[in-house]
Amino acid sequence: MMHNIVKDIVKGMFILVLLCMISGCGKTADNSDMEKTDVTQDVTQDVTQDTTIIREPMQELEFTRDGKKIYGRLYLPEGTGPFPAAIMGHGFGADLSMMEGYAKSFTENGIAAYAFDFIGGGHGIKSDGKMTEMSVLTEAADMNTVLDGMRALDLIDKENIFVMGGSQGGFVATYIAGTRPDDIKGLIALYPAYVLQDDARKRTKDGTEFFDTFSVMGNTISRLYDEDALSFDIYDVMKNFKGDALLIHGTADTIAPYSYSERAVDTLPSARLITIDGAGHGFGGKDDEYATQCAIDFIKEESGIKGNSNMDEKEDMMITDRIRLFTQNSIRIESDAGIIYVDPFSMKEEPQDADFILITHNHYDHFSPEDILKVCKDSSVMIIPENMESDAGELTDAVDMIYTVEPDMKKTVQGLELETIPAYNNTKSFHPKKAGWVGYILTVDGKRIYIAGDTDMTDDNRKVKCDVAMIPIGGTYTMDPKQAAELINTIGPEIAIPTHYGSVVGSPAAADEFANLVGAPVKVEIKKEY
Repeated sequence: MMHNIVKDIVKGMFILVLLCMISGCGKTADNSDMEKTDVTQDVTQDVTQDTTIIREPMQELEFTRDGKKIYGRLYLPEGTGPFPAAIMGHGFGADLSMMEGYAKSFTENGIAAYAFDFIGGGHGIKSDGKMTEMSVLTEAADMNTVLDGMRALDLIDKENIFVMGGSQGGFVATYIAGTRPDDIKGLIALYPAYVLQDDARKRTKDGTEFFDTFSVMGNTISRLYDEDALSFDIYDVMKNFKGDALLIHGTADTIAPYSYSERAVDTLPSARLITIDGAGHGFGGKDDEYATQCAIDFIKEESGIKGNSNMDEKEDMMITDRIRLFTQNSIRIESDAGIIYVDPFSMKEEPQDADFILITHNHYDHFSPEDILKVCKDSSVMIIPENMESDAGELTDAVDMIYTVEPDMKKTVQGLELETIPAYNNTKSFHPKKAGWVGYILTVDGKRIYIAGDTDMTDDNRKVKCDVAMIPIGGTYTMDPKQAAELINTIGPEIAIPTHYGSVVGSPAAADEFANLVGAPVKVEIKKEY
């Protein structure tokens, strides 16, 4: 089977042979005898220009640096490209398998990925070198070589190349972003080991006492490792990065403490830190799935990946099919993180299936212990405004954990990503801003769902960016249909769902009035069940 087509011109038999080598001509991804390529930047540039490569979803691809082999695997999405791409670096002593799960998930979302073994990066690597030859700067040189090679491939969108790494690989990716800011669109660092420079300082007594060889985590490395680590400050380097950065870190990380990422997010010019409560060094289970989705969403947003209109419509239907509005602000949402209830009230069912129970404020139709007991189970997590801690005390034994939040927070609780938006009245006294009550933005399957709680249109919620907005329209205590429609027309979600009407306050007809006032292209869905 021929896996390469030379477009427009014939470049000769030599070029055809090189094309076959790059694309893995006639070989499958799982063939252990697959012929390896030894691709340098110049050869790759010459070979790939004016060509379209038809290829397997995964192909082995090698580069060379200073005569040493860098072994890696290139994962490509379906389609003709060019694709945004992530270059993925593994952690200390590991190999590319640490990043392959991310790479495979990326390709399912239209993103190319190249996972590779650092030279001397670990004991299971297929690249050349021993760990005594490795340092963060040798690994940075490896990633530089890979970056040059990827930029030379026609299938890769040169304007949308991302560097990504876990632990020490996150440190190295950050170094590359700071030293080659014009070539990197975005940075993704998973539990990055920014601590390694402080570790080197402690080992060497602030650089005054180096050892020829020593052991770190059971691995023998050389003085080169500490010398290179102490030759610069990663926080000074990261200041130079011009793009956006995404850091994902667990609060229980004892190897690369979370506090180092807190400093990094304050140092990087444009960065976001996603916190995974209770996660250690490395993610597993739902935490890993969540981190993967966050990274995918970040690259999609940065590179402008969008599905076709049919796909977008399908996704919209799926997300709203997962949302139920019982009455008032009593909401149930199915998500990959679990079953979410917001302000359960006047429940006709007793499902006891809640993984998360979110409360916006302490009024009886939003905080109802009787209804919370109908939905909670032993493992339920409850999230409440900070000033409600005493109110929720009676439910301590009914749920597994109670977390408190304040307005204007970003937080991840057991895989559920949420933000809090202040919820209050401007002129009425029912919901004062000083009470610290909140609405929530929940990220579910890549969609941002804004649940406003009891609020007027405010300076705070005019700034909300969301895909689905659940907005109170009952008047008296909140916005009326006209005011709610004005807010929706201002923030422009894809879908608006009216809440807080037709029972305690507000006419059932308010929903139709609201729908008539909302302008295209926003879709209004009436979800209230009783």
